[in-house]
Amino acid sequence: MPSGVRVCNTGLLLGVMALAAIAPAAAQRAPTDRDRRCDGDTVTAIEIHSSPAGLQGIAASWRGLADVAGLHFTVTQPRVVMAYLLLVVGRRCTERDRSESERLLRLQPYLASATVRTVPDGPGRVRVDVRTEDELPVLAGIRMRGLAPERLTIGSENVSGTGLTIALSAERGLAYRSGFGVRAVQYGAFGRPYTLAVSAQRYPLGGGWSLEFAHPFLTDLEWNAFHTGAQAMRAYYPVIRPAGEDLALSVRRSTYDIGAVTRIGSGRIVGVVGAALIGEDVHTGAGPVIISDSGLVTVPVDTALGGRFPAFRVTRITAIGGLRALRFVTVRGFDALTATQDVGRGVQFAAMAGPSMFSSTLNSDIFLSADVYAGLGGRHSFATVRFNGEGRSDRASHRWDGVVGNGRLAWYAKPVDLTTQVVSLDLSAIQHLAFPLQLTFRDHDGGLPGYPNATFAGGRRAVLRVEERRLLRPLTPRADFAVGAFVDAGKLWAGDVPYGVTTGVHTAVGVSLLSAFPAGGKRTYRLDLAVPLNRPPGGARWELRFSSADRSQLLWQEPADVARARAGAAPSNLLSWSPR
Repeated sequence: MPSGVRVCNTGLLLGVMALAAIAPAAAQRAPTDRDRRCDGDTVTAIEIHSSPAGLQGIAASWRGLADVAGLHFTVTQPRVVMAYLLLVVGRRCTERDRSESERLLRLQPYLASATVRTVPDGPGRVRVDVRTEDELPVLAGIRMRGLAPERLTIGSENVSGTGLTIALSAERGLAYRSGFGVRAVQYGAFGRPYTLAVSAQRYPLGGGWSLEFAHPFLTDLEWNAFHTGAQAMRAYYPVIRPAGEDLALSVRRSTYDIGAVTRIGSGRIVGVVGAALIGEDVHTGAGPVIISDSGLVTVPVDTALGGRFPAFRVTRITAIGGLRALRFVTVRGFDALTATQDVGRGVQFAAMAGPSMFSSTLNSDIFLSADVYAGLGGRHSFATVRFNGEGRSDRASHRWDGVVGNGRLAWYAKPVDLTTQVVSLDLSAIQHLAFPLQLTFRDHDGGLPGYPNATFAGGRRAVLRVEERRLLRPLTPRADFAVGAFVDAGKLWAGDVPYGVTTGVHTAVGVSLLSAFPAGGKRTYRLDLAVPLNRPPGGARWELRFSSADRSQLLWQEPADVARARAGAAPSNLLSWSPR
């Protein structure tokens, strides 16, 4: 396989190949506006009807494999759906409760679609009819090393219809130990709109664990939200050099946070106030190594790395405040092929600020974090901007440390129903971190396709993306298919990261084949072929990417390298309108 080939989280490639053998989902009558309305009548009953994704033919073999692994295929259970319904038997039915219930159900990763409508049940009385269709629950991924599998992942996104995601992974260690891991996420935990997540990983070098229990501020109709999380890991962070093999430094890092907010006011604009306790502990190894196929190779410490990352430990108490003035618009085919998604029209702002209480540096600093979102438009044209930044202001040195920022400006256009055009600008920056980290073109979400082996890195990155995709005439009623073309251009600035360089503008062009199952499903399977227009010496001539993702949640996926740099607590954890 050429060096430009990369396989990333294929997400059921075999299942996509077997779509022709999968039975179509049961047709449902599209509810009218009259069916959907709530006019203050009393709810007498709530009826929930869940439909499976539909498995027959070759694809039914997935059911057998899942049953053997204990990951049974069952339609989503009513109690899981009830956890996200704002309508209650015996109470008045309002249109806001109905529409928000429908939106919260559509956000769930295990549901492909959801509708909530009312049916008259006598004078001043209505029954609530909830209909959902499941996503295909199988999670499967493979990462290749040459022609041999290096890492395998398999799991289910809806174990036994309980809204439980379980993913198991295994990795070849070669000269090192074998790796394995487990990740579990329970949506609708304890019959409430809570998310409980836990993971544990043993890498060939290092390992880690994480725990999260959260109730984000999903809707303005809620009064309270909370988030608590902790994670610890030990890993080797790569350090890219313009010449020579990549280096790596051992990093031990742990973070924790516990916080809550409460709503103030009601109406079109609501406020939130709260507080959080957060902490971080970082230790970076002094000696760089090369991770070779035969083992670790120690290399001399040079001026770019020597003594640059002293140990850092801090505990803080912070105040949280924010405003939300959002109304949601239901659109189709923005980040998915034909699936509906709800985009926020309006603005949201949240901030977190607090001093250090206990710090290994014996200096007093203030931690600041802000999250800003704005959206404008409708079903045929929509513009959005999102920024999330954080940093520590040191009173003694008057310097900003631990600066991490990421933003995205995007415009979605649908000139005709079958065509979607997306123009976006992704901006990322890091500065004065307590551990070695670089921004590169290699990152799958924030980088530049066609440059998988780029040997330059920096502290700031900008990538402009232009994409157009067009739905194909239905090849089968069981799935959606589309073709696309894209042009991406990116630039790096050196900043203060180790071996940082400022590059010229690099460009890549490519074509895509996309699919979704079931038809109307949110998860998109992509095959991208990218060709670099100004290939660096020794770089790949082309790159082939297989990927699978549901990007219909927040119009934004933070790059993995930026997410790794964050302190672990952010206002977006509490004020997210998505359960993830």
